[in-house]
Amino acid sequence: MSYQIHVVKEAAKGHWREIFGALAPQLNEAVDRAPNHVSCPVHGGTDGFRLFPHWEETGAGICNTCGAYNDGFALLQWVTGWSFNETVNKVGAFLRLDYSSAQIISTETEGSKFSGEIRFIGMTKLRNGRDCFLIRFTDGSVHWGADLKRACELAGLKVGDTAELTLVAKQKAINSKGKEFTKTLWSARRLPSAEEIRAEEEKKAAVLAKRRLQMRALWKSSEPLALSGNNPASLYLRNRGIKEAEFNPVNLSDLRYVPQMSYVDEDGKVSSFPG
Repeated sequence: MSYQIHVVKEAAKGHWREIFGALAPQLNEAVDRAPNHVSCPVHGGTDGFRLFPHWEETGAGICNTCGAYNDGFALLQWVTGWSFNETVNKVGAFLRLDYSSAQIISTETEGSKFSGEIRFIGMTKLRNGRDCFLIRFTDGSVHWGADLKRACELAGLKVGDTAELTLVAKQKAINSKGKEFTKTLWSARRLPSAEEIRAEEEKKAAVLAKRRLQMRALWKSSEPLALSGNNPASLYLRNRGIKEAEFNPVNLSDLRYVPQMSYVDEDGKVSSFPG
């Protein structure tokens, strides 16, 4: 079955961890250590590849040798060798964006978003006696459907979570008995709670404060850079043929170097170099 790219792209947002795990196990190391550098899944090495910080939303990553891949579809093409259409169809099939016995007539893109704290999520019985998956927010709004169940299960949503639901599209289809019906396609993701947002902000503030202290300590350990000196930085510039006259004297007075800077490689080995 052929899928429409805009429908698959919207449905894949926030679910690249599951998609990569199912379709590209060669990315497992990058997923487990994201966003840190790992060996390239295509040509190996030690630390040439990493997923971008927001990779779970976009699927994006970069190889220092091969270049950047700005979404999960491009990344999957590169890793697996699939064509673009083949990649879209495999992601669409994994996300179950079709009925196996149905013929899709048309797809109408939506894009409406609904968010709130989940009061109830799960199967319930309708007045007509049929079972239906339903999600109810604390504001009283209710959404339901078979595909919404799939989307919520992929997102791992539960009662108490703050969620965002996206009405991706509506598909008109004909089932095996020739009856026409409409299927609603959903995407879902968990949003951070107020407490999680506050904790993340506090964590970022602590990291920033630590970096400021490190930068102050680094500045205090630095020495003025003079092209006439015999320190490693001065020798390097002279060997490159750079003369003091080529610098603006004001800017040159601001240049400094650190005699010994620590560097820790991936194996934890510590070494020192001028910086």
